[in-house]
Order: sequence, then C-alpha cells, then structure tokens
Amino acid sequence: MYYFSMKKLLPLSFLLLLGCATPDSQESLRDVSAYLQKSIIKKEKFDILAFESDLAQCNGERLFVFVEGDGAAWKSRNVVSNDPTPKKPTSLFLLNSVQKKCSLYLARPCQYTGQKCDKKEFTSHRYSPAVLKNYNEILTTYKQKYAIDDFVLVGYSGGGAVVALLATMREDISAIVTVASNLDTDAWTSYHNVTPLYGSLNPAHFAYKLEDIPQYHLVGSRDTIVPQTVFESYKSRFSNQKNIHLFVYDNGHYDGWDCFFREFFQSLY
Repeated sequence: MYYFSMKKLLPLSFLLLLGCATPDSQESLRDVSAYLQKSIIKKEKFDILAFESDLAQCNGERLFVFVEGDGAAWKSRNVVSNDPTPKKPTSLFLLNSVQKKCSLYLARPCQYTGQKCDKKEFTSHRYSPAVLKNYNEILTTYKQKYAIDDFVLVGYSGGGAVVALLATMREDISAIVTVASNLDTDAWTSYHNVTPLYGSLNPAHFAYKLEDIPQYHLVGSRDTIVPQTVFESYKSRFSNQKNIHLFVYDNGHYDGWDCFFREFFQSLY
C-alpha cells in the first residue's frame, strides 16, 4: 500500500495505515546486531559505539549511516539521567529491518560505553558543534578507509536532528531520512514548555544549507513526544520545499517504527 515508487516520491503528505509488529522489548543489542561488527570509536571528546556491516565490499559505493536517538536523557521532567543509554536501540532496529549491504550504526555520546560525561552533553548540548565535529570526523574516516562515494544519513528522534545538521557540513550527503525527529528544536522545547537547548544547534536555522538535499521525514500521527507540528515548523523555514517529503504513519514515538521503516525504505532504495 504505497503512494510513491522507487522512481519518484510525490511531494505530498500521506497517512499510511499499515499494521506493524512491535519489537520484543527484551530483544538485546547483541541479538539485533548479530551479523554486524561491533567497535568503539574513540574520539577526542567522546567514545561512540558503532556496528557495521562488512564494509570491505563497499568500495566506491554508498554508505547508509543510522544515528541513534537521544535515549534516556531524563529520568523525569525535572531530573536528568545518569546514563542516557536508550532502553532500545531504535536506530539499530531500523538498520536491522532493511539490512543494507553497506551500513553503519552510530550510537550517541555517553550511550552504551560507560563513559562518564558532563550531563550537559546529552541534555542542553546534545547537538552542539563539539558533538557534530565528532560525527563529521567519523564519516570522513569511513569515507577514506572504504573509498565511500556518498552517504545516506538516517536518524531516529534526536538522531534526526544530528543527521540534518551533519548534512549542512558536508558535500557528499545524497539524502537524509528522519524518523519521529525534533527537527526544529525551538518548536519542540516550546511545545513541551521546557528550557530551550541553549548549547545546541537547531536544524531549522540551517534551511538554506539543506534546500538542495533530498529529505524524507517519517512522522507518527499519534506521536506526543515529537508531534507533526514540530516538523511543520521546520518545513516552514524553507523557501524552496521541493526536496522535502513527508510521510505520516499511524504510530506513536517509540515501538513499531522498524516495520514501517522497512516498507518505506525498500520502496525508496
């Protein structure tokens, strides 16, 4: 049940009412990544958990990079977590659902590695220039090591903000795909009536750098964490909206995205 094809995605919004199974809440990082190679990428400031396919076969090809969401940054509305590691690696579920030959999963700073971080690094500064610098360097390393031609960047939730910002820093991004992402962080914090992310960059402020990059944004019609109004605020910043494609699914913010994503992604790639 699709309103788009591999050849052309219509620049319209659609409500796709598809059934989708929720992943087992006990499925572990190890189980879902059994066919991938694990590593810890040590950068100057952050250690980043990575899982990658056999990239030796990807010379001159496109690399699909999946960036994790913000995770458990807060215990409650007013209490910061000690460890932002998510209960489920949703972006890894997304990667696993499509199993592209040339794929890389990147967690976020302070997730999974046990690295002690200043709490601002996964709260107010979660999309800071320092964070983006680490990811940009990682992409460059992989490009040089495996002779990668270009990248498709995929981000879930806050990972979508990361990939959008990364795309403003590079000339080799062929597309960005976001899932349930807070692409206008000012609109998002205003919606929740919380303190703005004063130490972070806001993707919506860089529309002029993103206008020429194909963008595919998956939004949940029942998502109360990042409602569609946040995406609409982001989109409104673009004077040229021809490369922005929105797909609205009957889903909330968390479970079920891997199934929806698989059907969407296989039609696109």
